[in-house]
Amino acid sequence: MKLECTTKNLKDAIGKAQKIIVKSSNTPILSSVLLKTIDKSLFIRSTNLHIGIELEIPVIIQEQGSFLVSGEVFSQVLSSIPDEGMLSVYVEEGNLKIQTKKSVISINSSGDTEEFPTLPKVSEKPFSLSLESFLDGVKSVYYCASVSDIKPEISSVYMYSDGNELTFVSTDSFRLAEKRIFVEGLQDINGILLPYKNVLELIKLLSDSEGEVTIGFNENQINISLPGIFISSRIVNGTYPNYKMIIPKEFKTEVIALKQDLLNTLKLSTIFSDKFNQIHVAIDSNTKHLIMKAKNSQKGENISEIDSTIKGDSIEINFNHRYFTESFQSIATDSVIIQCNEENRPVVIQGVGDKSFLYLIMPMSR
Repeated sequence: MKLECTTKNLKDAIGKAQKIIVKSSNTPILSSVLLKTIDKSLFIRSTNLHIGIELEIPVIIQEQGSFLVSGEVFSQVLSSIPDEGMLSVYVEEGNLKIQTKKSVISINSSGDTEEFPTLPKVSEKPFSLSLESFLDGVKSVYYCASVSDIKPEISSVYMYSDGNELTFVSTDSFRLAEKRIFVEGLQDINGILLPYKNVLELIKLLSDSEGEVTIGFNENQINISLPGIFISSRIVNGTYPNYKMIIPKEFKTEVIALKQDLLNTLKLSTIFSDKFNQIHVAIDSNTKHLIMKAKNSQKGENISEIDSTIKGDSIEINFNHRYFTESFQSIATDSVIIQCNEENRPVVIQGVGDKSFLYLIMPMSR
């Protein structure tokens, strides 16, 4: 193998590929990156067996070939080379040589290229949407997924179609987030369960990219591709809970307040919340006041009043302040509507005028 390419293109690709490698001496091949030339491109592949990525960059090829190299070592070497200009990459005497204008670096092989895992490719059921929309859907809900693998179905982001809307859902049984993204001509998707850990990797791998993404899937695997990037991830085999059963259809109390006012008060209340992260919210329909209280026996107490519009019955509810606060990262509007019933029933939070995102929290018992 012998080629020339821009330093920046190679550095960016290796930077992405090494994000998912397994940094363990017990599995040296999974801590490696496969370099392989095909026609006029260099393909760079890495995998941890749960998720894998293959990147394509244009190069000037003088000799075709392949090489397996430590992802961490290769990334460290490239990070020490300035972005400007071209560099040469070639195999000589079983080592990978990187030659710049001022230096020649030699890296040992980390194994046989024929033993490196392939990435499963799925040709069934492809559909496309903008990468921005896909990431919006994933980022709006993923933080609600359970981080425990005991119940893999809820340690996932659930994707399904509802007409022309691609719906993303996650829950950890204490709260739930649902985001709907319009996709013209969307096919029927009964359900895809993306593992939470793989979702974190997807966000890291794709956040600095743009364009249209094509998604194909079967019962075991999902492929996500856009120009120059191909990602393959396993999916969870299972049935997602019928979450719609717990979303109230009617409410006895509605509160509208500015999102920033709520965030500021929650930030203050966090200082004085107890060991259970508990805050107390009192909605008084007579005085039209929303009052947030937090008390800690060691630190002190905070009582704050928030300007708001209130309809319906008075109610007092306890919340985990972290669950409450995290919902606002997915709400784009300036004002928020909070809807509730009895003190032990689920509370729904949405942006005023935006029905694409719904957030549900289970209150805490006193």
